[in-house]
Amino acid sequence: ERLRKERLERLGGGGSDNSQPDWFSASEEDVASQVLNQQQPNAQSAALDKFETDRFKAQFSAEDWNAQIMANEDKLSPLSMVMQRLAILEEEKQAADRRLEEEYEKRMANEDKYYLEKRRVLEDTIMEIQEGIIYGDSAKGAGE
Repeated sequence: ERLRKERLERLGGGGSDNSQPDWFSASEEDVASQVLNQQQPNAQSAALDKFETDRFKAQFSAEDWNAQIMANEDKLSPLSMVMQRLAILEEEKQAADRRLEEEYEKRMANEDKYYLEKRRVLEDTIMEIQEGIIYGDSAKGAGE
């Protein structure tokens, strides 16, 4: 009985908090204002937003961006070396991939060659067996 009363209270909204809108019957404005109120930006996200905006503006202005890159060229030179190494590694990987593709093509040609040879042997064997059965039966029939 007690469980039934608790369930009825929950279903009837007896213990519900009225500060949140009913998502099924509330207007879009009520829901939107509730969601927006829950999303209070903190100081860290505001600083991050400002940083991202400033960086975008700097990149948007190509002359300023290029000037910054040129001014920091000595700091960026290790990055240049890393990028060159990565490019060399990528070229080596592509060459190895090409060799593997060539090897795969040769292997498939080899597989095809031996598949056809095996098939020819099996077909010849089948023909011999069939001929033996046909001629063997007719020779038996003629001898009887």
